[in-house]
Amino acid sequence: MTGFDPTGRTVLYRLYDSAGVLLYVGVTGNLATRLASHAKTQKWWPEVSKRELVWYDQRREAEAAERSTIAQEQPLWNVRESPWRSEQSPTGVHVIIPKPRPISTGGSRHANPGLTTRPPQGVQTVAKAALAERGREMEAFITACLTAFNANPDRFLADLARHWPEPRPRGRPKRATPT
Repeated sequence: MTGFDPTGRTVLYRLYDSAGVLLYVGVTGNLATRLASHAKTQKWWPEVSKRELVWYDQRREAEAAERSTIAQEQPLWNVRESPWRSEQSPTGVHVIIPKPRPISTGGSRHANPGLTTRPPQGVQTVAKAALAERGREMEAFITACLTAFNANPDRFLADLARHWPEPRPRGRPKRATPT
């Protein structure tokens, strides 16, 4: 298999499984090397049974086509450009879930800054384990909770009332003034 084009062209490749499901979209200047890398590192590689290639004279054209293709066709295993991600559940079933979107705090200069929270370690550990047993993960759970809150804030908060933690002091303690 040859994939290197000495003219400097770049290939956009689509990889499909035997049922025609689009698994992955990528671009490369050396197809043979890139596919060999996928074969060594990607858990989805054994599912690949078909590929489609489109060659571009300019890499930036291929990269623009890649972004557009991922957004429109939503391949199962692309993670960078897709609003979705695929996870394998403990039973081996592939589950497609939305990527969590960070919550805007309003004070950041970033368009959508991340959310940072540190629940008590014991609470987080137990919750992570319980979610994993059910084929779920923490970030998606938090996104689901925020979505449920947005749908009906009063009901959601009422359901959580008995689990609400006590407020924690914020900031540094004030210095004692000498008397």
